[in-house]
Amino acid sequence: MEYSRKLLKDSAKDKEGKKEFAIKNVPFIKWTGVRTDTKMEIGKTTVHQEEYNVFDFDERLKAIYDDEDKLKYSPKDLVALIKSYFFLEKVQGVPNYEDEKIKIQRLIRRNVIIGYKKYRRKLGLKDVSILKFCYSWFGLIWFK
Repeated sequence: MEYSRKLLKDSAKDKEGKKEFAIKNVPFIKWTGVRTDTKMEIGKTTVHQEEYNVFDFDERLKAIYDDEDKLKYSPKDLVALIKSYFFLEKVQGVPNYEDEKIKIQRLIRRNVIIGYKKYRRKLGLKDVSILKFCYSWFGLIWFK
């Protein structure tokens, strides 16, 4: 997700384009594609387009949320954030829904990045990424 954010920011021409993909505006990035099926017959041509998800962090969170066995191995603060996020999805009509949703998404994103780095360090594993673009230090996260 963070690598795709870097790609989107790098491809933006101006500062407004870069701000469009800022973490405070869009914490979870979703990639979609369109499949086109063209059928040609004598006298008519039909085109059927279908949208599909390439990467959707909401879907991954939903799969984790639905499977209680996966939640057992997650840190308690992350589990609480995920449960709060899907509770908020069920009560979409509340005031400040969008603000709260983005706030929880930012907290989940931060928790995942810091937790990933923390547990890799505890296991004694080095960073496997060849392209280092995301750094964290004492809870602060920044990008190269």
